[in-house]
Amino acid sequence: MKDILHKLKRKKILGTFVNEGVSKEEAFLVFKRLLIQGNAKVFTINPEFLIDACFDKEFQKILNSGDFNCNDGFGITLLHSLKRTPGIDLTLYFLEYCNLNRLSIFILGGRQDKHISRRAGLEIGKKFPDINIVGDSSNFSHKKESDNETLDYIHRCMFEKKVSKIDFILVGYGHKNQEFWINRNLSKIPCNVGMGVGGSLDFISGEISRAPKFMQNLGLEWLFRLLIQPQRFFRILKAVFLFPIASFFEKIRVAE
Repeated sequence: MKDILHKLKRKKILGTFVNEGVSKEEAFLVFKRLLIQGNAKVFTINPEFLIDACFDKEFQKILNSGDFNCNDGFGITLLHSLKRTPGIDLTLYFLEYCNLNRLSIFILGGRQDKHISRRAGLEIGKKFPDINIVGDSSNFSHKKESDNETLDYIHRCMFEKKVSKIDFILVGYGHKNQEFWINRNLSKIPCNVGMGVGGSLDFISGEISRAPKFMQNLGLEWLFRLLIQPQRFFRILKAVFLFPIASFFEKIRVAE
């Protein structure tokens, strides 16, 4: 068990390390290992992450400090042969493990006006009744100046629930913002495993539906998201067009 992360295929792509995806059984082993380690960071990497990391070296440094950087991008699978696990699936695997072992979680982020964290917490409570939900909040900013207020609230919830350490915190501030937040604050909570879950809270809460199964199987979830959220066009542009170009030139450079 302790060597599960070393057994998983791992590649450096555009300067950022990415682990291959995992089955549910492997995810259970990964999560168990991370719980024992403590203060562990989990990031779900897609092509957009990798492109942004090329231009933001601090972001890239944070990603490379991750204990498990799961491949969440079909483009990464297609161009770099790494097995993929969508971020929502990995989140649900981890939550199932928490439920089986009666662990504690905290849910942070999501749109404030939609009360995403609260709604996600209610849905998690229905599906995973043995999880100890210490608290949730969509009321705080991801920005550094809000950290103290956010941490005070989390510690207050922990005190009220008589929890000395949170097992798993789901942080849904959107890519980059959530990774920076986890990097700054995970050790201050304290918490065993922190994961950037991005849009997974939207899926869990029911705010947004997942793509039909056939589109998931074809790697076309990005197209479904674009159809229901046209404002994502420029984000998807990075993944669908810029990432293949950058990968092509990286392979040429490596070959030389």
